[in-house]
Amino acid sequence: FWARFEILEKPITFFVSTVHMPWAGCATEIETGMNQRIPCTIKVIEQLRRVCPLGEPSIVAGDFNDDFHPVRILQEELGFTDVFELLDMVPPITHPVRSSSLREVLRPDRTLDWITCALPAGSSVVGAYAKTMRGIECASDHLPLIAFFEFKEKSKS
Repeated sequence: FWARFEILEKPITFFVSTVHMPWAGCATEIETGMNQRIPCTIKVIEQLRRVCPLGEPSIVAGDFNDDFHPVRILQEELGFTDVFELLDMVPPITHPVRSSSLREVLRPDRTLDWITCALPAGSSVVGAYAKTMRGIECASDHLPLIAFFEFKEKSKS
């Protein structure tokens, strides 16, 4: 899913997309032994090139279900960087949320969820964190990520 937002008081537009990539235990990956997040990321990049103009602040976030390839490929192909890297922070563990099903709790702690962005000069990531749930049963086995951005106004031509 994607949307383009416009702040009417200032000449600013920005692009936001969310993705949910296949889990490493999906049937195709089990049958073929091939990482399904790599071709998924390539398809995301193809669509981003189609709908996302260069120089527009752009955010791609979601459940990448991978701690390496999608973030790497988005960086190499389009210059997207994860917000924690831009803040010089270690990415938080997002999976599994404790307590989850026994199947998930037995898995090692990993960062599977990401917020990545490509920002023009003058725009920045102001902050980011993983929202923890205390004392309640979580609706997901992943923690949600939150990031704050500051966008530079477009220059008047």
